[in-house]
Amino acid sequence: MGVKLGDNKVETKTMDGCRKGFFNNIKVFVLCHALLQLSQLLYSAYFKSSLTTIEKRFGLSSSSSGLLSSIHEISNAVLIIFVSYFGSRVHRPRVIGIGGLLLALGTFLLAVPHFLSEKYHYTSLENEEVSITPRDPRWIGAWWVGLLIASGCMVVTSIPYFFFPRQMTKSQKCATEENVLRKVPDVTSEEDSVTSFIKRFPRYFVRLLLNPLFLILVLVQCSFSSVIAALSTFLNKYLEKQYGASTSYANLLIGAVNLPTAALGMLIGGIIMKKYGFTVKIIPRFALAVLVLSVLLCVPLFFMGCPTQELGGINDQSISRSRECIRQCGCLDSIFQPVCGSNEVEYLSPCHAGCSAYNSTSKTFTDCLCITPTSNAGTAISGSCLISCAHYLLPVMFLISFAGLVACLSHNPLYMMVLRVVPQDEKSFAIGVQFLLMRLLAWLPAPALFGLAIDSACIKWDIPCIGKRGACRYYNNDLLRNRYLGLQMGFKILGICLLSLVGWKVKQSKEYNVQEKESGLA
Repeated sequence: MGVKLGDNKVETKTMDGCRKGFFNNIKVFVLCHALLQLSQLLYSAYFKSSLTTIEKRFGLSSSSSGLLSSIHEISNAVLIIFVSYFGSRVHRPRVIGIGGLLLALGTFLLAVPHFLSEKYHYTSLENEEVSITPRDPRWIGAWWVGLLIASGCMVVTSIPYFFFPRQMTKSQKCATEENVLRKVPDVTSEEDSVTSFIKRFPRYFVRLLLNPLFLILVLVQCSFSSVIAALSTFLNKYLEKQYGASTSYANLLIGAVNLPTAALGMLIGGIIMKKYGFTVKIIPRFALAVLVLSVLLCVPLFFMGCPTQELGGINDQSISRSRECIRQCGCLDSIFQPVCGSNEVEYLSPCHAGCSAYNSTSKTFTDCLCITPTSNAGTAISGSCLISCAHYLLPVMFLISFAGLVACLSHNPLYMMVLRVVPQDEKSFAIGVQFLLMRLLAWLPAPALFGLAIDSACIKWDIPCIGKRGACRYYNNDLLRNRYLGLQMGFKILGICLLSLVGWKVKQSKEYNVQEKESGLA
């Protein structure tokens, strides 16, 4: 502390926590944090919405893209326990700022493969407009642009955190607090050290896991988090492959309908819980009721799907003839230029349809020997055939969203119940363990697991070169629908069974009711 004499004025240089200024304001902090969270959500949502495009661009299977999505959770799983324990012992704003900059760097690195990959090999230099549209399976958009924008947004919204004080205190207390803090030795006690925490961690961790109600509740959340992981990672792909939606339109529907209804469900669930004062006994009953209703709402989805498109040489009725008529053409499976024949059968390329001529005026392939609706050779147009049940897209989207709204009514009550079944001094650590287990048991394996289920429905893989398998070109729609939705239904039923066990356990024990009254949460 320095004192300057002159004009009978005293100037005091206070510590960071007492500095008065623009950033010593909780409202400014909330605003900055909202902007940073918005930037992080922009990255997360955009990256998951781009996975189908990244699959096509780099020839990835759904299991590989699901694994790519899962890797994001590894760093969270490693650090979340330490952050939850030491969060109140460090300069939190600066740690948040550093975390935001690291995420911005990671987002930027995700876009780097576009610039490092091999250049395109042009087969034609004719200056003509490309005839394909975003609905064409060959369409690959500028997937990397959004990542660069999200990275820039996170850099901008992370910088203000370095100007916030460690603590926000009232100005009249500054001098007193500074004098007190100056007397405190600048050393870390053994109790708060990292090594000491690592030594004590197994004991704390095991003690929480031996709390049966806490463990079962976390497993319930893991079950439903697996469903959320499946929807956030592959719902856009499901809408594209099942109902023929373009990538942009599928993501627009998810962002405009699905996400707002989920947020609305969480809000309504919190309001209901506060209004009626749910106790530990009431919460599992309420959650069980809304989750069972959510499952019942999803049952019609199994019957609102499209049959598999007839594909020449793959699953069409005259498959043997299709293979015979192209044998002399020497068609390569690595060439993917889908055409729709006049017989409503889709072919991998004009060559696979046996076409030998092209009419530039009508933009149709002619003299197609494998397309025989009549005695004459058929014709084909560029692009995939129209899907017969595309009209199901909006009803399916609204049904999924409404089921999600109903399920999200249980989110806040279950979260509060986790806090009510652990001792007061373990709540902060319990939250860290809860999110650790959810990442390890749900968000980490679920995307890859659902990716494997989707891959198992593939009937035609891209073969970019001999001995190498790329992305899936065509799926058996019935298998895709039943396995993708069926696996979700399995996780939901598992969660409902575990939640029933929670309700039974609470009913049999009075321990949690006593603890709830002591902590003032009843």
